[in-house]
Amino acid sequence: MSFVKRFFRALLRGFLRVTALLLFVATFAYFGGLLWTLDLPAPRYAAFSAPKIQDHRLVLPFSPGIASAKVATFHDQLEAFLHFEYLRGRQARDGSDTSDILLTAVGTPSGTSYEIFILCDNDLLTAVPRLTELQGRNLISSYDFTTWTYKDLAYYQQQSHTFDVAYGAPAGQKLESLNSFQLRPALAALYGEISKFDAPVGKAVRFGRLVITVQACVKHPPEEEPESAAFQNRFVGNYLLYGIGSGAGQPQNRWQANLYVVRWTDGDTNELTLKHGVDRIEAMADGAVVVGTDGKDLHFTSIKLGDSPEVADDYTRRDASQGELRSQGFFYKPDGPDSGVLGLPISVPGRAGYMNLFQSSAAIIFLRNRSLHFEELGELGAEAEKAVDDGCRASCVDWYGNSRPIFVRGRVLALLGYEIVEGDLKNGSMRELRRINYAPQRVAVTKN
Repeated sequence: MSFVKRFFRALLRGFLRVTALLLFVATFAYFGGLLWTLDLPAPRYAAFSAPKIQDHRLVLPFSPGIASAKVATFHDQLEAFLHFEYLRGRQARDGSDTSDILLTAVGTPSGTSYEIFILCDNDLLTAVPRLTELQGRNLISSYDFTTWTYKDLAYYQQQSHTFDVAYGAPAGQKLESLNSFQLRPALAALYGEISKFDAPVGKAVRFGRLVITVQACVKHPPEEEPESAAFQNRFVGNYLLYGIGSGAGQPQNRWQANLYVVRWTDGDTNELTLKHGVDRIEAMADGAVVVGTDGKDLHFTSIKLGDSPEVADDYTRRDASQGELRSQGFFYKPDGPDSGVLGLPISVPGRAGYMNLFQSSAAIIFLRNRSLHFEELGELGAEAEKAVDDGCRASCVDWYGNSRPIFVRGRVLALLGYEIVEGDLKNGSMRELRRINYAPQRVAVTKN
């Protein structure tokens, strides 16, 4: 028995010694791994360059090459160019150099991306304050520093110059002062200028993302094509209405134009003669209203739809043009099966269509529809003398429309830039009740 006891004691002591040794080795390895120097891959560029004295001033470099900042990204060329040109125009007005603002195009898996860059000093102490100041004026929303090689810079400068040549817009010139023909290529996508393509009967052809197969040729499209024409179309019930107007260009002196009314259920087509171009087509009760200019006056023509479509009525607003071309500018409020009130922003006569992107409307006109016959109710106008240039603190190019009629809970409002005007519709006329102006107030600093 004594031999057995000695054996198990020796076995236990050996096990404890081995366990202690293993624990010691594991502990040493653990803390050694924590304290051991790791070989990390060195970054290509230093995260922070050392400050240095340059031209008798302290600078903090951040780029090993050409320093630049990406300030905007767009997926629409028109939107990118308008922002690019507006940013340059604002900088030129302030006396700043605009040659360091570049518009580039970059291919991505989802399509072309358009990016705006600003070349800046390779010094965080001057670059950050400059970009922050542009942010404070709402000229840019954010910025992201990047580094270019001299080859990159030459390539992107050539790209930006190509945009200038394509759009015919010289740097430093305000977009508002450009002729309509200079903006036609850029505004075509927004306002639908005419494009022609051949579509043989019975053969599928591709136009953009559309695949079109013409089953039969019943009617030739309008051959009339003014110098600055825009094609307008709208489905209203069982009908397709289309025609040509001035669109985003200068108003055309058009004393006559054709409106085509196609009943798409059977292909029956009617051609109506109007006293003006076709710049807007909207549904109104059981019919439609066509709005357009003759070069001087603004016309509202009601169209009766049925077995034999025809012009029902025409209202003319003398010395006026549309103040807003986009769809949200028009609103029709029905108050019966064949009656209601429409509102539309209007502006001065002869104004180019694209100017609605930069100038507010003069007023909102209201017309009553009674069985497709118009009665003028009046206008709610803006107080132009109280307009404030806020330096784009809130909005400069408002993509969602800065003028529109608003009908809400029995009230009639007119949004005109920073102004909201409320009207009261009684006894067949519109009168102003009250108005409020949300424009930023001028701040005057005086010194005692």
